[in-house]
Amino acid sequence: MKEQQGFEVLEEKVLSRDLCTGCAGCYLVCPIKEILEYRDGRPKLVQECIKCGICLHVCPRHETSIAEMENFVFGRERRPEEAFGIYREIMVARSTDDKILKGSQDGGVVSILLTSAL
Repeated sequence: MKEQQGFEVLEEKVLSRDLCTGCAGCYLVCPIKEILEYRDGRPKLVQECIKCGICLHVCPRHETSIAEMENFVFGRERRPEEAFGIYREIMVARSTDDKILKGSQDGGVVSILLTSAL
């Protein structure tokens, strides 16, 4: 059985390499809110991580297995003719908020949706 990984891996593979976009996704999805703090545009571990791995899965800069994700979401791997992945419809979007665009990745769509929802 594979050992669960947590925020320590995010620190090693994303934060220490200065790859963090500051999107706060890891901070927002952490089930134990006291574990992380968000300061100066970066998450910081302040208590022991429970190693649920959720932060790793939402981080846009952490390694992601596309096949594993597609199996989880769609119950199958993509076929060779599905070059863009498994989808019903493709849409393109981008935030119009300059502040969001400056600190986001790939157009800031998720960031603007999260800020609007909260």
